[in-house]
Amino acid sequence: MEKLEKGKVPPGELFKSGDNKAKYSKFDDNGVPTHDDKGAEVSKNQLKKLQKEYDEQTKLHKEYLEATSSSSSSSK
Repeated sequence: MEKLEKGKVPPGELFKSGDNKAKYSKFDDNGVPTHDDKGAEVSKNQLKKLQKEYDEQTKLHKEYLEATSSSSSSSK
C-alpha cells in the first residue's frame, strides 16, 4: 500500500514538489535536477543517484497507474 502511495507522484514532479522543491533550481527535460538551490551543477555522483531515484519513481508510478486502472475497470 505504501508503494502505491509513493507511486502517485509522476516521475517528472518528484524533485519539484514537497521537501525537494527548495533543493534544486534547474532540471533536465525529464525533471531530474541538474543544479542545486545555489545554482551550482550537481556532481556526477549525485546526478547518478538522482537518475536512479527518478527511474525507481517511473517504475512505481507505472505500477500505480496499472493498479488504479485495473481497479477502475473491475468495478464497472
